[in-house]
Amino acid sequence: MMDCGLRPREMQTPERPQSSLERAASGQLIAVSHEAISSDLRRASGWFAIPLLAASLVRVVMEPHYLGVCFVAWIVCLALYVVGLRWLLLEPDTGRIRAALIANFSIINLCYALIGCMMNASPGWRADRILNAIDQTLFRRDPAALFQNLNSPWISTLAVLGYSSFLVFFLYLFLAEAFVLSRWTGRLQMGLLRLYALGYSGYLLFPASGPLFGHQGALAPIVYSDVPASLNNWLVSCCLGVDAWPSLHAGVCVFTLIWTWYRYPRVALSFSAPAAGLMFGAVYLHYHYFFDMISGAILGAACAYSVLGLRSEPVNESADWNLSYDNPMDLKPGARASVK
Repeated sequence: MMDCGLRPREMQTPERPQSSLERAASGQLIAVSHEAISSDLRRASGWFAIPLLAASLVRVVMEPHYLGVCFVAWIVCLALYVVGLRWLLLEPDTGRIRAALIANFSIINLCYALIGCMMNASPGWRADRILNAIDQTLFRRDPAALFQNLNSPWISTLAVLGYSSFLVFFLYLFLAEAFVLSRWTGRLQMGLLRLYALGYSGYLLFPASGPLFGHQGALAPIVYSDVPASLNNWLVSCCLGVDAWPSLHAGVCVFTLIWTWYRYPRVALSFSAPAAGLMFGAVYLHYHYFFDMISGAILGAACAYSVLGLRSEPVNESADWNLSYDNPMDLKPGARASVK
């Protein structure tokens, strides 16, 4: 009879069980990998807090009337975040790392609200005139005039929807590397917190309300249909009045495009249309000056490339970084060779 290469089930060679040395090495790899991620997260918290503390002190020195309850709450919030995150990651594991990701997501949103509270507690200097002058120097006229012939309800609908797609970019960045923890998880958080730290520092040092609030009388009115008008009113209500420069909408958008192009090229292509809509909507709806968008895009690109080029330490590139489990038995026996 021809031998087809098949063996009876009882004749198949059983899988070799892991030895105690291999199980120990697998557990060591998980511990080293968790420590590498938590190290990046701790560094990210410092990158977030230190520039913001420095910018806050400069703002209070320049305008002492900002020193009040909101300022104290702002400083306490930053201090509690750094101390709490470092305590959380003293003995890192999968659960603690994911809790740290939630903490980062929360602190970004909380700090946005606290900056608005602090900067709107009393009137102060605003950079709108400077930003508007830069725009007019770049275009030799008011850039808002470029869209006077595009004023129609369907274009405003596309602009509002495009600008609202920022929520998709923001949520994607926090979820992209959260389900399967890897060295990219820490690097993504480091780049994102750098972006927000520098962007929020811009809000503190060069507060500007944007064309819609800064010189509304010089702008042509935008024609809306009912639903986009309601959505636009909600977007306007979310503005702080100091969050024009740099545009973190542009920064997050460019950061996402670069990150996904490097990590998931097919996903990056699906973001191209929303990215174009976001950029167009930010200017068409008069939320940002052109210079805001340029500055934000450069900042987003710089923060993305600053972490994509980092070397992976202390684990080699060949290590099995799939840490979506806590059981060392789930790691391949050969992974132990990747531990330095």
